[in-house]
Amino acid sequence: MPGFNVTYEFIDGFGETIDSGFSVENVRLGEALDFIDGPYEANEYPITAPRWVTAYEYDNEIYSGVREIRALHFPETMTPEGRRRLAVALCNNLI
Repeated sequence: MPGFNVTYEFIDGFGETIDSGFSVENVRLGEALDFIDGPYEANEYPITAPRWVTAYEYDNEIYSGVREIRALHFPETMTPEGRRRLAVALCNNLI
């Protein structure tokens, strides 16, 4: 069964992507949460059946201006209601 993926993106001080990729692929939720930390924002509002949640403030380098953004992508097999419930829980710091 396909699992959760966590992606990363490094953004420079000008808003340009300098690197992106996968932090971890096809893992259980608990393992994926080890690679990402909130606060989270769903990819849609209102939250009905999101595909991922993003942590925009994952890691900010104050001196270099580079910031890291991470996103938790839900499995394709997850139901829309399951995605909604998980996103609401993450975005409201319930997990």
